[in-house]
Amino acid sequence: MGESIPGESGEDRGIPEEQDCHRKIRHARRDRCVCRVFIFGKCFFLLRGCFADRWGLQVKAKISSKEPQYQIQVDNLGKLGPVEMGPTASHTWRSDPRRLLFLLSRYKFCSKLLAGKSNVLEAGCGDGFGTRILLQTVEHVHGIDFDPIFIDWAKKHAEKERLNCSFSVLDITKKAPAGLFDAAVSLDLIEHIEPGKEPRFWKNISRTLKKDAIFIAGTPNIAASAHASVWSREGHINLKSADTLKAAALKIFENVFLFSMNDEVVHTGYHPMAHYLFAVCTGIRKGSGK
Repeated sequence: MGESIPGESGEDRGIPEEQDCHRKIRHARRDRCVCRVFIFGKCFFLLRGCFADRWGLQVKAKISSKEPQYQIQVDNLGKLGPVEMGPTASHTWRSDPRRLLFLLSRYKFCSKLLAGKSNVLEAGCGDGFGTRILLQTVEHVHGIDFDPIFIDWAKKHAEKERLNCSFSVLDITKKAPAGLFDAAVSLDLIEHIEPGKEPRFWKNISRTLKKDAIFIAGTPNIAASAHASVWSREGHINLKSADTLKAAALKIFENVFLFSMNDEVVHTGYHPMAHYLFAVCTGIRKGSGK
């Protein structure tokens, strides 16, 4: 071992605390009783054995899981921080956690049908919390919503998480977004649109789609409205049954396939007993977007 460290502290000798700490680290490294590690993106020096007590250094040790397969979770939490929820997801998680499961299940169903698509439009994306599920199977998603509060959050979250998606403020009942898409999704939007504005919704959606594109619309079933929450009923001004949803979609699309959903389960059962409805649409009718 090299030269020993004097017993008096740096403070006793008039050395600033930070400078004294660095001095002790230099001596410890020279004596080969210290190693350098990186934890959560920061550099720490770990002293072996009793040397930490000898020099009075408080050194942070690595946080380790008792089961090694979970260590990546601990490391990523330290490196990236916790995932933040937006306004809608946060409220839902606090007020009715099961409903968040139902919402994400709807996105999972859509992601399965759209697997392999390059560029997908999401109309009425809200805070973009469910968009990440679509990104597991499609290359890029562009989300639109008429409320800047939700779009601002979605943009910040996507940038922080480095997601391959984009967002813009746009009212689909007034204007179609620029560009053409391989597919489009609109979940829990049409029931919020005034009936008089609904035709523009369908036409503007069709204007954004390529010839062989697919469109998926999801909405609560009017037959289940009695079981909706108070705040849901306040915004649901245009609920549909299976028949009225299909009739509206057939004005724009040649083919419309209906699916039912109860809680997180999608099925082809009796529509009047479904809580939620999907219309899977293909084949844009000529002239329907005018």
